[in-house]
Amino acid sequence: SVTILKAEDLGKVQSTSLVSKIEGLTPGLSTYGDELEIRGASSFAVSSTPLLVVDGIVMNQSLSSINPDDVETITVLKDASSTAIYGVKAANGVIVITTKKGERGRLSLNYSGNFSVGEKLNYDKLEIMNSKQRVDLSREAYERGAQVPNDKIGYIGLALAYQRGEISYDEFDRGAKALESVNTNWFDVLYQTPFSHSHSLSFSGGNENSTYYASLGYSSNQNTAKGNSQTSYTGRLNLSSTFWNKLRLNV
Repeated sequence: SVTILKAEDLGKVQSTSLVSKIEGLTPGLSTYGDELEIRGASSFAVSSTPLLVVDGIVMNQSLSSINPDDVETITVLKDASSTAIYGVKAANGVIVITTKKGERGRLSLNYSGNFSVGEKLNYDKLEIMNSKQRVDLSREAYERGAQVPNDKIGYIGLALAYQRGEISYDEFDRGAKALESVNTNWFDVLYQTPFSHSHSLSFSGGNENSTYYASLGYSSNQNTAKGNSQTSYTGRLNLSSTFWNKLRLNV
């Protein structure tokens, strides 16, 4: 089967990733990070990534390196009959991308931007004890004679140390009060508000003999977990010229 996506279709999916846009518009696809699988994994040792063809050239690069705003059409080839022209390399399917070209006429300047903000993880909807409640629970369990592990930390560690005579009651009391006031918000330590944005600037134009198209792209994804963010830059230049009304050169 064949699925054809146009630039207008891609624009309807609010994402800075071309992989996410294709996945959201094409049935039967699965994603693994920045890669797509059309027919599913068939081997643990051999890659199941589909063949990528950009403007008629087989590319050995990730889809994530392509600016979505540079794409004119995407054709996803799934079955054997559709991929036969590309040989054995197309065993995992083919993704054919046609990029935008310059058009004759005056200079045209285009800008597109995309912003996305998510919700930060927090304790608001979680029934979690604070430090004082946790100490109270440990104190009640210890005083009722519950079987407790031979811990050296927390309230149980303090109680056992006092029981063995290793610390005085004042030291035990000060330690217990200190434990009641320790409330580390691990969601603040480990997580952040997810925020992503992308920007693309392109210009194109030309005359009867030559056309040009150039673009610059910037994308930043600040994910929920701190230290798990990505930033990417893209650039593209396309020149097309006709000589003697017979020879056409594309660069």
